[in-house]
Amino acid sequence: MPGKKKGIDYEETEEHPSFGMVSLSRFSVTPPTPLFGSTVKHGHPIALRICRAERKRTLQKEWFFEGEMIAEVFISSVQLGELLTNMNTAGVPCTIRYSRGGKLEKAERPPENTPAAKTYNALSEKASEASAVVREVQAVLEGLAKKGKPVGKRKLEELAKAACGAAQQIESNMPFVLESFRRDCERVVKDAKGEIEAFISAKVEASGAKALAGSVEIPLLEAGDAESK
Repeated sequence: MPGKKKGIDYEETEEHPSFGMVSLSRFSVTPPTPLFGSTVKHGHPIALRICRAERKRTLQKEWFFEGEMIAEVFISSVQLGELLTNMNTAGVPCTIRYSRGGKLEKAERPPENTPAAKTYNALSEKASEASAVVREVQAVLEGLAKKGKPVGKRKLEELAKAACGAAQQIESNMPFVLESFRRDCERVVKDAKGEIEAFISAKVEASGAKALAGSVEIPLLEAGDAESK
């Protein structure tokens, strides 16, 4: 819709359902918040925001302005790196903060994600199961030894089957769970490194901006000083 008469200062505003603006911003969150798909809490998540937009043209130049927000998601520094370096995939996890249906609604805070703790509990459970079987076989053998009587074939087969199950837990199941625990721990370290780097980066940026604003002065030359030099 034209706003001014045509000429060099002619202003025109254009809107369309397909026009949008996308932005990335780093936020400070207190207390740190859990993010979906990450194993640690984050105090400096990155917000990816999608908004509607309008285009204006004035003085022979185009300007783009942000309109109402459509959606906003939080991602960690690690998730942002994975998003940018792993295209043509199913994507990376993100934490939905706001989304628009009939109206813009804020999403609930995601539950804390502790896969390493869950895997550790599973490992402890497998170890306890194997230990219980071994203890049971041990108790039966000690009882038979005290009686001093011959052991029947069926009883020996039962003991051998129980011992075989315990051995399978130790030799097959536990190594798999242990490997999963190792991977989960690596994820925790990776996510923690990303959060530490984000924290340091935010502090450096804040300190640098503060120092720049407080110490940089632009000297102004008076006409008399310029002429005397």
